[in-house]
Amino acid sequence: MSSLIPLSEASTYYTPKLKQFLVDLGKIAQTMNIVEMVTPVNAGEEKRKWLEKAARGEWTNPSFQYNTELLVGVARP
Repeated sequence: MSSLIPLSEASTYYTPKLKQFLVDLGKIAQTMNIVEMVTPVNAGEEKRKWLEKAARGEWTNPSFQYNTELLVGVARP
């Protein structure tokens, strides 16, 4: 037995609370650029440093930095 709901019947499973949640989520998602939030601002520099160390046989983890200002109003500190 499948737990999938036929698309034609999906609207009958949406409660008013779920519908409002999805509307609110859509509004939040429109104001965010997720790619920018998870892309390090120093990726090129860290890659260069990592490759230089790796060439000398030194294996380290890069230390990425992110633009945390993009999270203001989205996530709690």
